[in-house]
Amino acid sequence: MRLTSGKSKRDEILNTAYHLFRKKGYHACGLNEILQESHAGKSQLHHYFGSKQDLLREVMQFYAEKVLDETASFMNQIENLNEFEKLIDGSIRLAQSGNEIAGCLVGSMCAELALTDEVIRVDISHIFEKWKNLFSKGLTRLQAKGLLQSDANTDAMAEHFLVSSQGAFLMAKANKDLSIIRKTILESIQYIRSYST
Repeated sequence: MRLTSGKSKRDEILNTAYHLFRKKGYHACGLNEILQESHAGKSQLHHYFGSKQDLLREVMQFYAEKVLDETASFMNQIENLNEFEKLIDGSIRLAQSGNEIAGCLVGSMCAELALTDEVIRVDISHIFEKWKNLFSKGLTRLQAKGLLQSDANTDAMAEHFLVSSQGAFLMAKANKDLSIIRKTILESIQYIRSYST
């Protein structure tokens, strides 16, 4: 996923930081490396972003907007429970970065920074909440169509799906095995189907 299509120096810094944060993590990626790969100077970075934390927040926000837009589009169009399996290929694409398994940027940053950076933790919490709400809204729509039991808790189902998926991203990254994502999402879909009418 390219973050931007523009050619501005700000865009180059943002795109470079996105790829390096995904590949190496936040702490292992220094500002000098980002500057060197984006062919930018320190004054440019501080002009556009102020700090490394600000840069990460912008990278995560752009990444989240893309993922949330794709999720919203999918959940607004889904017509039956079988269509959930389409999420598998999208999730696998999300986890890949070139030939490597990078997982989900937001989940990876959460694992690395949630205990030490309250600002980033709050940002991540809001992103996950928006993501969960999109899944819940789509499930509620299917429930209204009579495809899920009327007493099914769509918020809990959406949270289960998101938590399972994020765990699968981390495990796939740790084990270098994308099949973990496929297997976990299939199991999560089976859980949702257990509430079908």
